[in-house]
Amino acid sequence: MPVSLLSGQTSKDNQYLLLVIHSDEAYEFRALIKSDGLYAFETTCNPLYLSTLHASNVSEHDWIESLPKAFKFESSTNIRLSIKENDSDIVINIVSSHDDLLSTLGSISVPESDTDMFDWLQLAAKEFDSLKSIIYSQKNTIDSISVTSDKLNAQINDLISAKAADEQLIYSKVALLLNAKKQKIQQLSSQLAVTSSTDALSSISEPAPSRHSPSPASPETKPHNFALQPSTPPSDVTAQDTTLNTALNESTPSTPSTPSTASTASTASTASPE
Repeated sequence: MPVSLLSGQTSKDNQYLLLVIHSDEAYEFRALIKSDGLYAFETTCNPLYLSTLHASNVSEHDWIESLPKAFKFESSTNIRLSIKENDSDIVINIVSSHDDLLSTLGSISVPESDTDMFDWLQLAAKEFDSLKSIIYSQKNTIDSISVTSDKLNAQINDLISAKAADEQLIYSKVALLLNAKKQKIQQLSSQLAVTSSTDALSSISEPAPSRHSPSPASPETKPHNFALQPSTPPSDVTAQDTTLNTALNESTPSTPSTPSTASTASTASTASPE
């Protein structure tokens, strides 16, 4: 909430102290004039009422625009205040100056108040001290925040520098690692090429195995003798033939046998099977 505290002299050369409090809803004027006695003046004007207080040759827009400048809510060099005393009130004249020519933009009448002057002054002093302490507190807070901001900016710069150094170190280590891996891959590729060449030469120098040669792992076999040998009948077969011949000889009449018959029977009895 903008507050303006002005002091000066009235048209009767009396000292005055003017406190103006401006809000969105209204202007609050509190004036203290010191002459032979103490007089307090106080009023509250809403914007609608203030809009009716401009001079006849001044537009309402210019009047409303000049009010903040008159009470120094905005910096201005051509708006001034002039206070005149009447019997029961004071008049605040807002004057515009151009090339030493003065023109009254409007007037605000502030009636006399029944407020106890000492209470009013005490309240004004407390309000002033409160506003002053708030300003100092805000200033200290701003200074503290500024110091903290400077420290944080310095830390950020240090972190940026450390980050750049770490990145450079990482890049160098990665480059060394990649070069070592590349050399290892080249070494293994060379060894693989040499091994492949040696295997190819050894396979060319060895003779190919013959298709009809016996396998060296097979055991040595002896040739079979397929010559026919005369077989000898078993002894029991020979005995049966002898008994049969004897029985035949006893059952038949004795006739002179020729040697050829006996030899034929003997040959038949001893003939070998095929």
